[in-house]
Parts: sequence; structure tokens; C-alpha cells
Amino acid sequence: MMQTFSRFRFPHAVLTSCAAVLLSLGGASPAAAAPSAGDTFPQDRQDLLKNKKYQQGLKALENRLPLEASKHFQECLSSQNLTESQKAIIRPFLAEALIRAKKTEEGLNAWEQLPDSPMKSYWTAVGLFNKGSFTKALEKLTAIPETDPLSLYGLQLKAQLARQLQDRQLLLETLSRLGQAESPAVSRPARLLLADVLVNQECYQNAAAILEQLKTEDGTDSNRLIRSYAELIEGKLAGKQGNLDQAIKTFSAVMDNKSYPEKIRDLGRLALAKAEIDREKSNPEQAEEETRSLPQEEEAPHTAGTAEERLLAFIGGKAESALLMDAFNILLEEDIFRTNPQALEKLNGWVKARDASRQPAAMYAMGILLLEKDDLSGAVKMAEEGLSKYPQSLPVQILSLNTITVLLDKNRLQDAERLISKYPGSSPDLVFQQGALAFLKKDYSLAQKFFREAARRASETTAENALFNENLAALNANDASGAAALIKEASGSSRLRESILFEQAHYAAKRMAPQAAELLANFITLAETPALKTQARLDQVEVALNLNPPDLETVQAILPLLEKEQLSPEQTMQLARLNILEAESRQEWPNAIQSCRRAIALDSEGKQADMLYLKLGELLYKNGDFHEAQLVLQPFPSKYPDSPLQAAALFLAGKAAQQSNTGSTLNAALNIFKTLGTGDTPFAQPARIEEASVLLRMGKADQCIVALENLLSSPLPRYMRLLALSIQADAWVAKEDTHSDTLRKAINLCTEILDTPNLGLAWKFKALTQRAQFYERMNEQKKALDDYASILAHTPSGSSANKRRDWHWFYNAGFASIRLLGQLQDWDGALALAKKLAQTSGPRAREAAAYARRIQLEHFIWQDEPEASAPENGKTATPDQTAD
Repeated sequence: MMQTFSRFRFPHAVLTSCAAVLLSLGGASPAAAAPSAGDTFPQDRQDLLKNKKYQQGLKALENRLPLEASKHFQECLSSQNLTESQKAIIRPFLAEALIRAKKTEEGLNAWEQLPDSPMKSYWTAVGLFNKGSFTKALEKLTAIPETDPLSLYGLQLKAQLARQLQDRQLLLETLSRLGQAESPAVSRPARLLLADVLVNQECYQNAAAILEQLKTEDGTDSNRLIRSYAELIEGKLAGKQGNLDQAIKTFSAVMDNKSYPEKIRDLGRLALAKAEIDREKSNPEQAEEETRSLPQEEEAPHTAGTAEERLLAFIGGKAESALLMDAFNILLEEDIFRTNPQALEKLNGWVKARDASRQPAAMYAMGILLLEKDDLSGAVKMAEEGLSKYPQSLPVQILSLNTITVLLDKNRLQDAERLISKYPGSSPDLVFQQGALAFLKKDYSLAQKFFREAARRASETTAENALFNENLAALNANDASGAAALIKEASGSSRLRESILFEQAHYAAKRMAPQAAELLANFITLAETPALKTQARLDQVEVALNLNPPDLETVQAILPLLEKEQLSPEQTMQLARLNILEAESRQEWPNAIQSCRRAIALDSEGKQADMLYLKLGELLYKNGDFHEAQLVLQPFPSKYPDSPLQAAALFLAGKAAQQSNTGSTLNAALNIFKTLGTGDTPFAQPARIEEASVLLRMGKADQCIVALENLLSSPLPRYMRLLALSIQADAWVAKEDTHSDTLRKAINLCTEILDTPNLGLAWKFKALTQRAQFYERMNEQKKALDDYASILAHTPSGSSANKRRDWHWFYNAGFASIRLLGQLQDWDGALALAKKLAQTSGPRAREAAAYARRIQLEHFIWQDEPEASAPENGKTATPDQTAD
């Protein structure tokens, strides 16, 4: 099933480390650590220093104006006066400026054109990091030698990558190495970040030791910044250890320290509010008691009121804060807007107020509330209003993407398409949603195109989802080559590659494609995920049971293994259904019925009840338990009024009533088939044919003929037309079976069947048998014998279901011919035919041999034991040859 764009919110800054900030504190530009590209061409470098645009580019880069720098370098490169070696000096600076300016694709393309170097590896990694391709970025960093000055900056980036990839071991190793760096500007932030990681991993003693060490080091402005973060981590450590009172005290101290940066104090303010909420949830009585015990005159501004009131005050008073979304998300997660009418009133006010900083965030929060209340119309309206006012606002864009996701989940494609059309630009996440929309609209080729673009441009997680969905689109588009090519593209992720291989095998199994068995076997050989391997085995059984004939050997080998597996509820039901099919394929009806009843008991929620009860009725019917089948199937419409299987169940109920063959059951069958015949289900025409059959069985031949005439006047599927003609032929005979006119009409109907192009043997044998019987009634035995002879010309072999059917017609024609030859006093011919039947390998060969012996004894026909071909050759032996 298709994965869609995941819903997300801003992370809480109060709950996570500011890794990117800490790792860049005091760090020099990587460009300063690396030898200049110009050192290779000293004279060219000297000449370039005279170039005004080049000088402006270097100055802009130094002043952290990368976009401006890139423009200067591009103008410089467009000059006709520069030599190729001078351009070679400028190109790395341009590529660096583009990456710094977040013009990622341009920057990566620029670096791709340059020779390999540590600088290229580093900046390519930075570009991939900005793009969200974390695994690829990590691979690039491995190309930087440890002896190179850039390795230190590579380690800083590697630490950020480790956090994004949630690779704890790599993060610990990287931060430990950075913590040993000679530069305090690098080592101190790394150690602080290491302490934070240790807190998260519950290594509290080690974390506390690092924090204590940082506090005792010499104080500088930089150290003050580090210490402010350290205090936040101390508060977090106290909270993690369950000491919420100490955490609250620490966060309060951070807020009160006016020498700390404003953002640090705001972080403390939000952390304090969250800690107080946690304390109230864990011990509400203690929290209330401590609040009451605090003297009113001593109450500081930052502790006045409840935590949620202070969060609301923060939002109201700090509209420009970068932490605004963190405050909103705390309130959303704590369900404050649902439980506090005053908070909801404030939110409504912020949504309506024309404040370019706060209104988008408020719209986001209101939109999330509407989505959680399943008010899709309101969420769509909020997202559209946000996009019209603040199209470039990240909160508004996130709300819009979340709303599109829900719309697609609910199959509201028109609303999703309208919202997509209003989204600004063409971000990778939006392209992914366009692919999802095209997929749901069954435009699989377009979906492939969008998912391919999203995979090329999106962050790593979204790119993997895009590749996965591109594979599904390719499968639905029957693009086998496109699906196969995706295996190579997914080679970088074993998990994704396994998922794609599974989907290809699973898809083939669901559609019973010829290659399904091979794909499943190959996947099981390579699979590492137990759940996927188990599902593939279930699919193997499904495919084996649907072969013609079923591969019961494979089924027997796999089913016992599956019985021992840890299955999901869905897989348990699939296994139960496969047990039914396995017994059914062996025509072991009692076992199949028992398996079906077990499956019904397993389906505790009744999700598959209609399907299982229909199958139970079918199995009872096949076992000849027609009355029980009726009891199961006739109440089906009232038990499952919304089931799409109603018509199928009623049709089978009618067939069961018809087979019971009593006056009341035939009337019941007639009423069922009449009801179905007037409907618009796929069972309407078959029901009208069965209605005619019941009328014939009830002795109402005239009504049967009229019903079939009406049916045959409209287009019918080939098999229905043949069946209608066959029943009508029987009806004409039943009407007046000795009258030559009616018999001739019946014979003509059989001839019409036989004249059908490409008629299968089964229908040919049935029509020949009917016509031969009708010829018998007209005393035209010779013509009857000719029709029987046409059947006898096909000697069956084997024991498959089709061959058993063929043996039936073969022996039926053979014994009828023997009877007719006897009527004609052709006992030699009758004996020869009986011996021919006796020499076959079919189920009635012994009966034919006994018949032949009786003809010999009753009519004194004595012959030697002939060769196997003697009856067919028509040769007879003389009496003296057989005397013994």
C-alpha cells in the first residue's frame, strides 16, 4: 500500500539539543583551514587579486554574504580576459558560495565539475546534508583524510549527520573525538552535546561529570554561552531523573540570568512551562499544594499563573520569537486548546489578527486542531487562507501539506488537487503529493514521473518513500523495465531494496502473474525481515493453490511452517483462508467446511464474515448439504446489508434450493432467481437462465421457453447463450416429447450449438449427447449412433477434473451406443464396442468388461481373446479357434 507524505510538526527546542548551533560555536570557516586553490597557481592568484569582481566575491564570502559572493564570482568567470588556470582558482569559491547560499542543486553541480579533493568532498557533503541526503553525505566525508585540516570540520558535520540518522554509536564516537580537539571553541560544544546524548541514553553519571567539568573551566563570553546551554542540560538531566522540582529550579535560574542570551532565556521559559506541566500530570496534588504555598508578593513574573497561561503569554508577547512554534506545539500536545476555552479564544484572536509573524503560526495551530477534529473543510479553508496571505511561510506550508495528506487518505481528490494548485513553487514534498494524487487517480505513468522527481530532489526519508511509491506506480503501469531499474537505484538502502523486491513479488502474486512463483522464491532467499518473509511464504501458497492443477506439493511443504510462525491478525486470517482452499482443491469438502468454520471463529471482529459465510455456503453446496447451504445463505442479505457479495450469496442459495428439488424449495429458488433477474448485478442474466431451468423442472415448459426466448433476444456471453440453447432444447422435448415438430426444434437447437465456432469439447459432447437422445425419441437410431460415435472418437486419458468430465461423456455415449446396437440386433457390434470400452483406463472399464461378458453369454458369441487392437480392427475369430 502506498506510503504518503508523513504529517509532522516543529520539534520542541526545549526537548532537543541545538546541535547545529553548538557545533558551529566559535568555529572558523572551513575555507580558512584548507589551502587555497590559488596556491597551485601563485602567479595567477597574484594577478586575480587585481580583479575587482574577484576581490568583491572574496570579501562577500568573508562577510557571510554567500549569495552576493556567488554573483561576483559568476561575473568574474564570464569575463573574456581570464585564463583557464585563473578560472580554475575561482570555480571552487563559486561552488562553495552556492552551497553556503543554499542554492544546493547548483552548488552540487558546480562541485561535480571539479577535480576530486578534500574540499570537494566536504562541500559536497554539506550540500547533500542541506538537501537531506544524509547517508550520501556521510559517504562523502569518509574521503577526507584524518590528517587534512578539513577533517575537524568534517567531524562537526558528521556529528550532525549522526543525529539525523539516529546513529547513536556514531554520534558518541564523533562527539568524543571532537571533545578532544585542541580548540576549546570546538571541544567545549562537543562535550556539552555529548553530555546531552548521555542524558538521553540514561548515562546520568557520565553526563553529570561532563557538565561539572564545563562549569569549572575559565569564564569567557563564549564560556558563558556554553554554560547557559549547560544549565539547560542540567535541568533536562534533573527532569529525566524524576527530580522535576530541581529541573524547575534550574530552568527558572536560566530565565533569571540576564547575562544569558535572550534565546537561551526563552528556551528556559518554555522548558520551565513544560516541566511544570509534567509535574502536574505526574503529581497534581503536590503541584497544586506548592503553588498555593508560594506567597503572592514573592511571585516572580515568570512564575505567575499556570504553565499554560505563561505559554499563552509568551506567544502573545513574543510574536517575533523563533520559538513561537515550540510554544504552540506544547499547547497542542497537552490538548490545552480543547480543554481551556480562554486559550481557544486567544488562538482564534491570533488567527484573525493581521500579524505577519504570529498569524501564520496561529493558522498552523488552528489547522492542526481542525484536522484532529476531522473538520477537513475547515482545515482546507484555513490552509487556503494561509497560502493566499503567507505563501512562503513554513508553518502555513506544513499545514497545507498535512491537509493534502489527509485529503488523499480520505480520497477527497478534488479538494487535494485544488490545494496543491495553490501551493507556491514546486518543493520536493509537494511533488511527492502530486505523485500520490496521480496514483490515486490511476494515472500511474504520471505518478511515476512525479515520484521519480521527488526521489531526485527530496530529503533522504522522502526520497526513499518516493522510490518505493515509484515502484508501485511502475507495477500498476505494467512497466516491468521501470520496476526492475528501481532495484539498482535502491541499492544504497538494504531496507528499501528489500521492500521494493517484496512489493514486486507480492504484486505479481496478487495478480497471479506467470513470474510470481519465481519472484517469491528469489525474495525469500534474500529476505532479512521476518514479517516480509512470512508474507512471501503466504503468497507462495496462494500462488501454488491457484495454479491449474494446484501445486499441492509446494502447499504441503509450506503450510506446516506457517502454522509455527508469529503471524499478524491479517496474516492469521489469510492462513485460515488458505487452509480452506487447500482442502477445497483436494475436494475434501468436510475438511474444507471445518476449516471455514474455524476461520469464522478467528474473525472475531467480523471483518471478513460475509466472505467466509459465502464460502461456507458454497462448500456445503458442493458437499451436497443443500438444506444447510440454504440456512447459511438465505439470511445473508439481512445479516450483511452493505456487503457487495449479496447477489452471489442469493444466487447460490437459489441453486441450493433448486437442488433440494421439493415443491417448496423449487418455489423458493424461483422467487430468488426472479428477484436477481430484475436487478443490475452481474448475476442478473445467470439468474434468468436458472429461473428458466427451475420452470422446466417444475413442468412449466411453455414458461421456460418464453423466458429463454426473451433472454436470447439480447446479447449474451458465449457460455450463457450455449446454456440457454441447451435448456430450451430440453424444454421443447419436455413439452411434447413424441411430437416430431417439437423434437425437430430441439434437434435444431442442438445443431445451432454444434455450429458455434471454436466450440470446446465439453459443450460439443453435451450437445451431441442431447441430439442423439432426441434422435432416439424420433426412432432415428442411425443418426443417434453417428452422434455418439463422434464422442467416442475422442478417447480420454488421465484423471484431471477435465478428463473425468470427458470420461463421463465417453462412457455415456459408449453404453448408449451398445444399447442402440442391441435394439438393432447388432450384437457383434455391441460386443466389439463393449470390449473397446473395457480396454480403456477410465473409471467404468470393469463395468464395460462385465457387459461384454454378458453379451457373449446371452448371445452365444464365442471368440479367442483378441489382440488389444482386435475390436478396433473389426476382426473376429472362428469358433474352432476359441474352443479350449
